[in-house]
Amino acid sequence: MTLPQFLLTYIESRWVWCGFRPPLPARNGRFTLARGLAMTLGQALVGVLIGVVASLVLFQRVVAWPLWTLGLFSACQGIVGYGLTAFFWNRRAARLQADPGLDLTPQPAPFPVVGFLAGMIYFVVLAVVIPGALLLGIENLRGDFLWRQDRARLLKAGERIDFRTILGSPIPADQNAGAAAIFQPFFEYVYQPWGSGRTAEWRDTNALRQFEERVRIPHDLYPKSKKGAVTPAVDLAAWADAYRRLAAKSDPEAPSWAAELKFGSDTNKPAEDVLTGVSVAGKQLAAICEASARPRSQFPIHYEEGFEALLRHLASLKAINQQLELRCAAHLELGRPEAAFEDAQCALRAAELAREEPLLISQLVRIAQGGLAVRTIWQGLARHSWNDSQLASLQEQLAKTHYLTGLVLAFEGERASGIATMEKWIESPRSISGVIGPTDSGGIAQLPTHLLPRAMLRQNQIGLARYHSQMIATLRSALSNAPQSGLTVTSRECSSTAAMEKLHGERSPYRMIAALLAPATGKAAAKAFRSETLMQMAAVACALERYRLAKGTFPGKLEELAPAYLAEPPLDPMNRQPYRYHRTDDGWFELYSAGLNGQDDQGSLESKRPEEQADWRWPVPSRPEKINLF
Repeated sequence: MTLPQFLLTYIESRWVWCGFRPPLPARNGRFTLARGLAMTLGQALVGVLIGVVASLVLFQRVVAWPLWTLGLFSACQGIVGYGLTAFFWNRRAARLQADPGLDLTPQPAPFPVVGFLAGMIYFVVLAVVIPGALLLGIENLRGDFLWRQDRARLLKAGERIDFRTILGSPIPADQNAGAAAIFQPFFEYVYQPWGSGRTAEWRDTNALRQFEERVRIPHDLYPKSKKGAVTPAVDLAAWADAYRRLAAKSDPEAPSWAAELKFGSDTNKPAEDVLTGVSVAGKQLAAICEASARPRSQFPIHYEEGFEALLRHLASLKAINQQLELRCAAHLELGRPEAAFEDAQCALRAAELAREEPLLISQLVRIAQGGLAVRTIWQGLARHSWNDSQLASLQEQLAKTHYLTGLVLAFEGERASGIATMEKWIESPRSISGVIGPTDSGGIAQLPTHLLPRAMLRQNQIGLARYHSQMIATLRSALSNAPQSGLTVTSRECSSTAAMEKLHGERSPYRMIAALLAPATGKAAAKAFRSETLMQMAAVACALERYRLAKGTFPGKLEELAPAYLAEPPLDPMNRQPYRYHRTDDGWFELYSAGLNGQDDQGSLESKRPEEQADWRWPVPSRPEKINLF
């Protein structure tokens, strides 16, 4: 069976059209362009109707990606099928017009099976392969066009969509903490060429290994968590015991500095023992505290590598604050408030080393560091160890720390990183190896990344940029009236779920990559809200302690702190109402925020969700709790 025979037999068959064959011209009449376009339009409408049904079933709405895809695919089928049919129809009509008696009836095939197989091949090629290629070509062009439009719109709005503009002008080294020599080994590496098995090689592995080994506290060294009610106070005795046990045992997997630990025979000096343990990182901590005093901080991250830039320094940043907390608590126990204050100040500065880093993971590490820094300050507040000038200095540093602005910067960086990565992926499909798709939660099967068509990559680039832009716009709205009038939106509105809902495409193949990344960013806003609140509460706690030093007791109301100790009491970011506060009979106070639910739960820490607290209550040493704010 020839291709003309297949097409002409197909279109003239009532069996194929289920008895509803469309009106066709006479055999010796012309198959006009208007007829072909009308039949193509009819086929496209059938595809649209199927797309509507699929959209309703999958997404419970009429307009979704199946409608567009199936409608366009059906139109491509019509263009290919009816275009070729019209061509062969008109050729046959011309022959019949020249010789009306000509018999053009197809002869039966000598082998019907061969004719059937040939017909199936024609059908697959004409109804699937060629229309699919045409659809892909149209989508490639459409994706490129839409991305140019989106990019132009972002640039016109003044958005920063590349790291060059986000980072701004280079910072002089003497003003940049991230340029300190102590951090340089983390970024002196080169990648092997793009492709499978890609690995990084660091230039100075010895310096890097020594820094990480001495600054990071081994997990098996951590004292076991106590059961029951506790406070955030550092258990110096438990830490001293852990350090002594590490020095006493001969473990080949123990850090090299374990052999340097030399303890006296007196085991009743836990603070001194902890200082001995922390001293193995003394050189690194001194260099970091010196560098952190510089006014700005940008690390030399390889931003040009997009999502594959290595951020090995982040784990060590958090470890720095853990070491400073231990040393501060030990100094306080030994009656050295000045040394402890230096550690607390360094802890706050170290917690801000990643403040200018436009990456979400960096801001999340910064949030974790901030919690450790506040816990370090709490050690002195719990003991009433800080004097007024020290408290005023800590209060000033706390007031300068804002996490939601950092989160806006992070999503700008994530947008730039996503755009750069997708651009590299489009230019070289094998530059990113692996698979995409859920592995254990059902849904679509995994798909090798290098097989994704350019149309899907380009549309996912658009989806990523729009997702991050939506998060940025919502966070900016949250900050628009803060802090004077509180935040203007809730943490739920700043979540990735809300951003995906506004994009109306969370399950689209054109939003697949954004949908896979969204869960990882889902709790970022909630954590930023919590940490923003924590910093405010810590500043209020410092002001309360200053009032107590001056008056002998805590105030009856927060308003009494103004203007001597606070310009004005800040509002709770979670509901834009004053913080809940009252003085208690045990000589302390109760201070708490409404928490994520925005409701006053009378200071209760219990929540229906075990990973959350109902209210965020400032801990006090006289009231141990099963869970604490930090």
